[in-house]
Amino acid sequence: YNLVTMFADRGFRFNLGARFVDTKTTGQGWLSSSISNTETNDYNDLLPAMNVAFDITPEVVLRAGVSRSMTRPSLANLAPVKAYGNTNLTVTGGNSQLEPLRSNNVDIGAEWYFSEKAVLGVSLFYKDIAAPIETIEGSGTDDNITLTFINADSAEIYGVEFEWLKGLG
Repeated sequence: YNLVTMFADRGFRFNLGARFVDTKTTGQGWLSSSISNTETNDYNDLLPAMNVAFDITPEVVLRAGVSRSMTRPSLANLAPVKAYGNTNLTVTGGNSQLEPLRSNNVDIGAEWYFSEKAVLGVSLFYKDIAAPIETIEGSGTDDNITLTFINADSAEIYGVEFEWLKGLG
């Protein structure tokens, strides 16, 4: 849904939308030269987004956005293979049951269009990330076991972005 209107003689834009993602994966790998391994996984996500922009002046725009995003694990992280090391007795491999990184996002910013094809901006952002992917290592009595990829607890990221763009022409 898009809305463009004037509010107090200034431009106001509102955008609202959502996307539904249904993911199904099947991966085949090898546990040894003669033993194959096939694993499957599936998940779905509803990813809503809302953005607003308000023209304080013809050159200064305030923006805000709230969204949910999803990033799938890399194919290397999902690969259902295991590698065994004889030297230090290690096991490494992918994890076909990884969940995607899901993030709830909030962005607030201001942009100053100081000349044609030029902008100076600053934005504050917050991301609440569910199930980031990390590598874990554990050790047994006489060997080391490395489980390469797992979904970890949630993480939060706060930040500031600065932008400057001066186009040619």
